[in-house]
Amino acid sequence: MRTTPILAISLTIIGFVAFSGQTLPAEETERFGLKMGMKKAEVIASVGPNAAEEDLGDVLILATAPKPDAHFVQYVVFVPPETGVIKIVAISSDVTTKSSGETLRDKFNELRSSLEADHGKAALLFDFLIPGSDWNEPGDWMIALLNHERTLMAGWEPDEEGVSLAEKACAIDPQTGYVMVTYEFPNFVFWKQEHRGDQDEFLKPKRGNGLVARMEP
Repeated sequence: MRTTPILAISLTIIGFVAFSGQTLPAEETERFGLKMGMKKAEVIASVGPNAAEEDLGDVLILATAPKPDAHFVQYVVFVPPETGVIKIVAISSDVTTKSSGETLRDKFNELRSSLEADHGKAALLFDFLIPGSDWNEPGDWMIALLNHERTLMAGWEPDEEGVSLAEKACAIDPQTGYVMVTYEFPNFVFWKQEHRGDQDEFLKPKRGNGLVARMEP
């Protein structure tokens, strides 16, 4: 079983992208064949029990999706019992790269081009190193990403269904990374409003031991 760690996308970005997130949910809104509001049992039935790699309560880790995309090898589905599916994080295969990160950046740009073909040009593109970082040489690109001192991320305005989209490059170690794409359905906004006290629950990465559930603040 693949256990690629998932790093949380900053909601300062998602929140900006989702400024019109109050759009009324569409009944048939779906991504990868997973419909907004589907219950956990329905999600598992749609892919078969063998595809459910881990069941972490409000989070399912799937090896495939009802309508899989060749860019991705894993799907993290946020499915609280009271709302059903509210969010999907699609994970690429691991990318081996030099410490300067060229191959990972190429993968990010390739996937961004594919997303832009379907969803239009990204509204936001963040590619920066935080001020004062010691990891400021060309060969430090991956180590800076690993230490959360570098960001490579794109975001789209919500579409006509109110679905927010973001893409982010992540590092596992100085020579390995992956790209994740996050779709947040309109009901994620309403769920978040109802769970403001759950700000300390996140999706924590745990290399080699699966994933520990945490919802982003």
